[in-house]
Amino acid sequence: MLLRLTIFRTLSLLVTCALVLGGCSRKPTATGPKFQGRLLVLVRDWDLSADLVELTPGSNEPTNQKIISSGMFETVPSPDEKQLLYSNGDGVFVRDLASGADRKLAPATGGTNRCLAWAPDGNRISFRASDSHEGSARAWLSVSDLNGKTKVIWESWVGGTSSDCDVHWIGPDRLIFDRVLGVSAKQQKDGAVLLPNTTTMVTLKEPISSVDMEARWSIRGICPVGNAAVLTPQHKDGPIAMARDLNDLKTLNPLPVSCSVCKFAGFAAKSCVPFFLEMGEGKNTGVFSLDPVNWQRQRMATIEQPLGMISKSLVSSSAKLMVVGDGSSLFLINTDSGEHSNLLPQKLAASSGKKVIEVRPILWFEN
Repeated sequence: MLLRLTIFRTLSLLVTCALVLGGCSRKPTATGPKFQGRLLVLVRDWDLSADLVELTPGSNEPTNQKIISSGMFETVPSPDEKQLLYSNGDGVFVRDLASGADRKLAPATGGTNRCLAWAPDGNRISFRASDSHEGSARAWLSVSDLNGKTKVIWESWVGGTSSDCDVHWIGPDRLIFDRVLGVSAKQQKDGAVLLPNTTTMVTLKEPISSVDMEARWSIRGICPVGNAAVLTPQHKDGPIAMARDLNDLKTLNPLPVSCSVCKFAGFAAKSCVPFFLEMGEGKNTGVFSLDPVNWQRQRMATIEQPLGMISKSLVSSSAKLMVVGDGSSLFLINTDSGEHSNLLPQKLAASSGKKVIEVRPILWFEN
């Protein structure tokens, strides 16, 4: 009897130890950061147009999805996030996000209205347009007020124009863009000799004046509350550099960013803190920011997810969360820890029913 009792106690102890060890060795489930607020994204399939989709926190899934509009080419929120500038097959429009009312600013063209951009005070917009998609078509850069009064700033040719959206405002009446002469025979304008391919700053006060940058830089992003900018050599992805002041393009001397293969992710909302994605070897991607005082690395995190160079990002106002659209995936990333969660684990289909190839975050209402 005593032997049986001893054996029973021994077996019970072994079972208890096994359960304890199993529980201790079980890896905790990584949940990652949770999505809050409301996010507008463009969902594109193989066609030119895209759906504007609203994402909100879901109960069973990370997000609920609602298609707001279809047939859009591009969308850009106003600086105060109260209006949405967009283009489609009918032209260029501005939408009041509170009422949903649309106002037409420019008619449709034979090509596509693209490279939409807002002046920092929200009173003007700019866009590129073309007669057609042919290489010999006429193309132009226009500026418009919100009543549709439009002025052509520069004409070029589609065959010689970069496909990058390279138009940026640095003040209420100044914008910078890549000016390409292409096959145009007109080498002079108003008595000034035009450089063949350059980044140019235009001041819209009458008479309109322009100045060319001697070094060939393309601007990838400008701080929303200052004049700092991210630059790369013209029409190239790298190396990346930071410029403190864009007022004098002829003396511009940007500071290189220490990174082998990097992509500019964006400035944190309403700040001059720039964030970058560093593409490492294997399946990891680095996330880091720069101190806006000295452009030195400020924080580092690694996410166990390979992200591509064509990914599109939005950084929260707290600079602790980032939304990244990479192909048909959309991730919410903690920029301190590198933890991330997939906001679209369920199948996401465009209204056309075709396969989604790009999800681009447009506007994030965080509260």
